[in-house]
Amino acid sequence: MNLGLWYYAWDKKTEKYYSRPEVGNRHAGVDDFKLRGFDRIVVLDNEGTETQYSGSGYENGKNDGMKFAGWCTSVVSSIPYYVTIPFFKYGDKRDSRDTNTWSFYNTYWHGWIDGVLSVSDTNRIGFYWSLETFVQEDHVGSLGFIKELANYIHNRGLEVVWIPSLLGYPASKLKEMETGEPHNAIPDLKNHFDLIFAQPKYYQMNSLTTSAAYTYSELVEIVKYLLEQGISIEMEADEKVLSQGGNCPFSPMECISRTCDYSKAIVDAYLAIVNAVPYRDIYPEEILPNRAYYFGVNLEVIDRVREECPHW
Repeated sequence: MNLGLWYYAWDKKTEKYYSRPEVGNRHAGVDDFKLRGFDRIVVLDNEGTETQYSGSGYENGKNDGMKFAGWCTSVVSSIPYYVTIPFFKYGDKRDSRDTNTWSFYNTYWHGWIDGVLSVSDTNRIGFYWSLETFVQEDHVGSLGFIKELANYIHNRGLEVVWIPSLLGYPASKLKEMETGEPHNAIPDLKNHFDLIFAQPKYYQMNSLTTSAAYTYSELVEIVKYLLEQGISIEMEADEKVLSQGGNCPFSPMECISRTCDYSKAIVDAYLAIVNAVPYRDIYPEEILPNRAYYFGVNLEVIDRVREECPHW
């Protein structure tokens, strides 16, 4: 399963949502995602900062969720999709949408989910938890809050997925942070999400949080950690590979090489774990058949990367 990210934003002046994906200079549609092998999508913004916010509390969440779901049904059709659960307030990554992050019930997020579910859509298969940091307790009072949220969604026969950012931490630190503080929440939460796709941030960063260079060998160590945890990966690229801005700190060709490293690292990490020498070519999709893809908002990024590495 290939999961594509479909970004949107809220225009405060017109009080309307708008879709951001494009192919070149035109707006992209579902068929453009399908053409590139995506069979599911996540409809998301930037952790809630581009989503309408009417105020805290269950009722505001329900009204906001209902309005967003209505927009989704008008834009996304004929492909299974996950709806975001916005964590931060519109335009503000300092404050969450509700003050209670200890218990899920009767919060803004409880209302948001109920509001979304009040709008019928057979293509909607679940929700996406938008708070990206793997150190969840930097922003939520208790991991029990997230577990309650996930259970609530599961009890309605739907899935819940997460795409946590590893923030440039090396694999050794990720293991160390499984206990103590700051706390790596992935091992504690992985059984509460149907799918987790971690963001290595190798494409976007030239150094780790330790100030050491972010090398290919470190990427392999991180992918080994993900495989040992039983979770998947987000493949990362953006418009820099098209020489159109983006967040990769290298030249466009170096950025393409760096994003192609993801495919190689999946295979190399797997071979290191099983301690085997392959007798045939092994492809990343055999090891991680479920992957998420970040490509900025221009689907031509996918095309350009795959010209160089078809199994990306």
